[in-house]
Amino acid sequence: MAVPGKRDLKFVRGDTQDFTIQIMENETTPRNLTGYSFAAQIRTDPNAAAVAGTFTCTVPNAANGTVRLILPANISALLPDDILYWDFEQTFAGNVTTLLAGKCTVIADVTR
Repeated sequence: MAVPGKRDLKFVRGDTQDFTIQIMENETTPRNLTGYSFAAQIRTDPNAAAVAGTFTCTVPNAANGTVRLILPANISALLPDDILYWDFEQTFAGNVTTLLAGKCTVIADVTR
């Protein structure tokens, strides 16, 4: 069983989060993501039943192994200013694998 990579996030509540992750087969070759799907969620605790926020995950370039994750401003505005938890999973041929996991530090916003 593989251990997910650690990636902590830190952002201001109410801001759009938009970033791209490139998934690699090895150090030089991107994984072809044709047929893969992805999901990423934020929770107040890793064992919490309720989802605090869900990223939209799209594959803009399957051959280049890139996945785009977006957490819209209206969703991040609902998050508490606290340390939360997130992870990022892939599904392929019915197999689910968590690729990244970590803390998600949400900083209180002032301008609303």
